Amino acid sequence: MRFASVLNRILNNQMVPGVLLISVALLAMIISNSYLAPIYFSIINSKMPVNVLFIVNDVLMTIFFLDIGIEIKHQIITGHLSKPKQIFLPISAAMGGVILPALIFICINRHDASALHGWAIPTATDIAFALGVITLLSGRVSLELKILLMTIAVIDDLIAVLIIAIFYTENVSMLFFSLSLFTIAILFSMNIYNVKKIIHYLMVGAILWFFMLHSGIHVTICGVIIALAISMSTRQIIHIQLYLWVSYAILPIFAITNAGVSLKNLTISQLYEPIPLGIALGLICGKQLGVFSFAWISVKLKMASLPKEIPWSHLYGMAILCGIGFTMSIFIGNLSYSNMSIEYIADNKLGILIGSTFSGISGYLFLRYVTRHR
Repeated sequence: MRFASVLNRILNNQMVPGVLLISVALLAMIISNSYLAPIYFSIINSKMPVNVLFIVNDVLMTIFFLDIGIEIKHQIITGHLSKPKQIFLPISAAMGGVILPALIFICINRHDASALHGWAIPTATDIAFALGVITLLSGRVSLELKILLMTIAVIDDLIAVLIIAIFYTENVSMLFFSLSLFTIAILFSMNIYNVKKIIHYLMVGAILWFFMLHSGIHVTICGVIIALAISMSTRQIIHIQLYLWVSYAILPIFAITNAGVSLKNLTISQLYEPIPLGIALGLICGKQLGVFSFAWISVKLKMASLPKEIPWSHLYGMAILCGIGFTMSIFIGNLSYSNMSIEYIADNKLGILIGSTFSGISGYLFLRYVTRHR
């Protein structure tokens, strides 16, 4: 009983998933730069008997987006996105955290049309990673700051979903697209007729996934659509079940298969290449300046209010943490450069790892410093 109690506390500690992700990402980096590198890369690039990257990036990440979609629906209906006064601050901050990083990346890569496909890479925020870092400061920062960070990250992910749907969809098959729309109509009809059994939504959702796979629209969007259709009465049950699977299995598997970057032939000059430089500066500078400045403007124009429990210095520290793109940025990067040479993927991951690591460490140290007397 005591072991079960300890295990339950560990699994429900918000800090653990973030620490686990950091550990797995470091493990992937170590393996990909050791004598095990040939085995590592042969496994993740394997097509037989199963396509490993397809299973991870298209199947498992659909489940991740299902979990994200459920959280988005909860926040919109009963959470921190349900009231106009509450919603404007995180929306304006999230918009700034998308616009400025994208502009920085575009400015740096404006002469390379292929590189510009990755403009959306530095716009994402990794919820698990960012919450894991800020949870290390429990007792120093307010609960309101954590909630604001989570809300901004949720809006960020919603924007990322829209970006994927609009900008990373090509060669649409009208037949399968029509079948997808018909299946979506069935899903929402189930909600209208108060269907509560989760298995029914998942069965129809699996059919939708198949149709979307062949339609040309990225299948991860399917996860969000299923989430929005699911009855709110069953949301809590499936969210609890998904949270553990996503936090302790799906995201670590994604990290171990996608975070490995060979540094064997890395030179200092490579760090200044447009793609890694644009991504790193977008995450480090664009995120914190965009999130903070847009939030500051919205408060000064009296369109939003800053909770009294959140000093401006704490808000700025949180804005730095929004630069932890990691899993979401890697995912968008894989979509951006899926049809390009391996160098684009490597440069993309290098920029993400530098930007996310710097944002995580500097954000933690900044918040620790400004809360040193608490």
